[in-house]
Amino acid sequence: MKKYEIESLLKNFFLFFILLEILMSIIFWQQFNNKKRTLDEQLHTQMKLCSYTMKCDDFDLDFVPSSKKIKTNILYRNNDVYSYFTVPTADNFLMKVILPLKKYEEKIYLIKRNLIVNMLFFSIFIILISLLFSLYALKPLKKALNLNEEFVKDILHDFNTPISSMVINFKLLKKESVATYKTHLI
Repeated sequence: MKKYEIESLLKNFFLFFILLEILMSIIFWQQFNNKKRTLDEQLHTQMKLCSYTMKCDDFDLDFVPSSKKIKTNILYRNNDVYSYFTVPTADNFLMKVILPLKKYEEKIYLIKRNLIVNMLFFSIFIILISLLFSLYALKPLKKALNLNEEFVKDILHDFNTPISSMVINFKLLKKESVATYKTHLI
């Protein structure tokens, strides 16, 4: 490959690759947010079940005095992930179902790790697609450049034929005129 062909190939490759990577990153970011939202919904549902059955393997339970400032059935994230639920037999207390932050972060880490592995797999696929696209885009350029080179060669050949004939005739004319001049001098 010639220098300008390599330059064109690299420009096409990086342009296509970068655009696809940006698009893929946006898609994976949205997918991460969706999975995180789904995790939060699942956790809240499990917390709600835990508040009814009191069988909570992953959660800690606490009872707090009820207050008008505390909203129930909402997932909070401060130091831990927790939610408040009403207790049917005790109006003055709320049940606080808590998932320790460390466990929540482990679940988020698993989601991130899974998405990153998928993203790396798709990045390799995008590299291959970008390379194939770049080679495909370079094909018409190579064809046009070859046609241009052939045209220039044909034009040069067409110019060289009459020029060569004129150069040969000038040399013969020069020899003849020098010979004629020498014979006139003698």
